[in-house]
Amino acid sequence: MKLKSCYIENFGKLHQYHYDFQDGVNRMIAENGWGKTTFAAFLKAMLFGMEYHTGKKLVDRKKYAPWNHQKFGGYLILEQGGKSYKIERSFGKKEKEDTYVVYDLALNRQLEGLEENFGEHLWQIDRDTFEKTAFLSLGENELLNEIIAGKLGKEKNQETGIDESADAVDLLEKQLRKLKALRGNGGILQQVQEQNRYLNQEVRLLKEELKKLQEPAIKISIWNEQEQQEWNRYQSLFQNGVPTVEEMDQCHQWLTNQQYRPQIVTERWKNWIPVVLLGCLLLVLGIVVGALPKNLSLSFIIAGIGILFLSVWKMCDGLYMIRKRNQDKIQHEKIKEEVKIFLRPYRKYLDGADENALLNLRRWVQDFKIMNARYEQAVGSEQAQISRRRRDLEEQIQEKVNQLSQSKEKEERLLKTYQLLTISKEAMIQAKNQFSARFLIPLKNAFQLNLREMRAMNWESYEMDIQLHLQIEEYGELHDQAFLSKGTCDLLELCLRFALVDAVYSEKDAPILILDDPFINLDDRYLAAANDFIDKKAKQYQMIYFTCHKSRY
Repeated sequence: MKLKSCYIENFGKLHQYHYDFQDGVNRMIAENGWGKTTFAAFLKAMLFGMEYHTGKKLVDRKKYAPWNHQKFGGYLILEQGGKSYKIERSFGKKEKEDTYVVYDLALNRQLEGLEENFGEHLWQIDRDTFEKTAFLSLGENELLNEIIAGKLGKEKNQETGIDESADAVDLLEKQLRKLKALRGNGGILQQVQEQNRYLNQEVRLLKEELKKLQEPAIKISIWNEQEQQEWNRYQSLFQNGVPTVEEMDQCHQWLTNQQYRPQIVTERWKNWIPVVLLGCLLLVLGIVVGALPKNLSLSFIIAGIGILFLSVWKMCDGLYMIRKRNQDKIQHEKIKEEVKIFLRPYRKYLDGADENALLNLRRWVQDFKIMNARYEQAVGSEQAQISRRRRDLEEQIQEKVNQLSQSKEKEERLLKTYQLLTISKEAMIQAKNQFSARFLIPLKNAFQLNLREMRAMNWESYEMDIQLHLQIEEYGELHDQAFLSKGTCDLLELCLRFALVDAVYSEKDAPILILDDPFINLDDRYLAAANDFIDKKAKQYQMIYFTCHKSRY
């Protein structure tokens, strides 16, 4: 990407100012207060727009707004990918008052659908990242930490979490140790697991006690041997339950119901067949034979009809009685089966399934109730104590089971949290390693190349950590850059800043770099080396070099 020209209508103290950019280094010398920083802020505003914040924070929108409260802005013409674009912006007090238009100058038409921040369209970075990389203002050592801990894309955001949380891996390890100690039984998770083991043991012991607490075989002293045998027989007889009075009454009703008892029915309807034939004969004689007197024929006809009607009615009645007998027989068999089913549990002690058997069953039920009342009275006190203990045990078991269920849910939650923290820690470490491999190593390579191109620098060995702190090897020892001279540190930082730009924009179009008087601390030898280095980099980057003194021009 190359800038071609710009026009500033109003922006800070710059008013109706036009500038044509050239390839390579654009050196601008101006006295302090002229507006060099304002000019750089204008270029950033054209590419990325301007921030708006409520409160007392002094952002560019407030800092560079004209005092006459008019809109301010201008345009910027640039070339990218063989095409020329013109960005026109005007700014108000708030973002909603801004205007933003981009033109394709080759087609002389307005482009639609572009993001508000044209710089993000070019480099996929935001305003803050552009400022931290493309604005090379040296002497700000803390800026290097902000770059790595700032918004340098997806890889850098991973490392941001490590830096801004005071070493996130250590924090994750502290959380893991809080859940589970590395040694011993400390930690919340281990405490919950120990509590669950204790609750499991308590539930097991209570259930064993409840299992042992069965109905004891109590000898009743008020009974003789015969009564004891009779009691045992009743226990065996009614082991499946004691029949109720209602059930026995229903069985008695089944046994005594006469409605469906099958009646003896003869097949007398067949005896009426000859009578039917006789009626038919008389009817034929009365109708067919014409030799008979008329009165006699009429009598035969009437007699035949009467005999036929009577005989047919008798035959139908006989058939109906036979059908009813068959139905009653089926229903009677069904009732007998119901009686058998009811008396089946007691057939071992009953003979048959009739009314006598039912009567015996009634008597046994009555005798059993009397004996059971005596039994309950004899053992009532002890049984009551046993029953109360059983209820207490059941309540304790249920309470412990509920506690165990809740504690297990807590254990599962803590275990999931522990696993998630472990995964997060491993992912954070892996992200750090990936960051080193994908960003720091190329950055070191670019820095080493810049050191070679900087003729005044002759160090071949150095160490660089994740925060870009340098240790230079000299005379066989590593020395922190803080022990070096200010000018030497500035040259090292210049090499590092260009290496950082190379790494951040390695897969993007090169941006314009803005150098804000970076050589203020350099002597003549270092200044010559720095200018020579800038001229070399000008073949790769378009730059604007601000200075306020001719000696550094």
